[in-house]
Amino acid sequence: MKKYTLGAASLMAIAAISLAGCTNSEQASTSSSASAASSAASSAAESASSSAQTPDADHALSLVDGVVRASTEGKNMTAGFGTIHNNTDKDINIVAVSSDDIKANRFELHEVVNGVMRQKEGGFIIPAHGDLKLQPGGNHFMFMELTEPVKAGDDVDLKVTLSDGSTVDFDNVPVRTFGSGDEDYGDIHNDHSNGTDENAHH
Repeated sequence: MKKYTLGAASLMAIAAISLAGCTNSEQASTSSSASAASSAASSAAESASSSAQTPDADHALSLVDGVVRASTEGKNMTAGFGTIHNNTDKDINIVAVSSDDIKANRFELHEVVNGVMRQKEGGFIIPAHGDLKLQPGGNHFMFMELTEPVKAGDDVDLKVTLSDGSTVDFDNVPVRTFGSGDEDYGDIHNDHSNGTDENAHH
């Protein structure tokens, strides 16, 4: 009888140990799953935060107060102005400009140096979180060899190509008539760098 009692006690002890072992194992498994879920949630949050801080290509640049000059009779070229803002934490290099709405054979990036207009070597650099002003007598978009007039009152879409091959669209840029001689750009461009009369080139 004592042997039976001892055997039963031993079995009970073994069962208790086994039960305790299962409980600990389940707890470890649950703890591991919770840890993995927490880690995944943390990674997702970090990824979302990173995406929020890095604008996609379409929002890397903004054109503020953009305007295209209406073409004038007898001249087959015109220009685009405004302030380009860099929304990223890296410098951005614009190497080309184009437009489906402006019918021209040549689209170029220009600068004016000592009163002489010329293509901008290396394109336009917009510093991180900085601005580049496009204005008469300075940097500007140039549309040459027009095959159709660019009419005041229209809106045009512009596309710039960056040095990495990506593109950014500037939509609904208004076309306006500028005064001849002493150009009147309203509230957009009143700074005539170097006293250059853009009409001499456009």
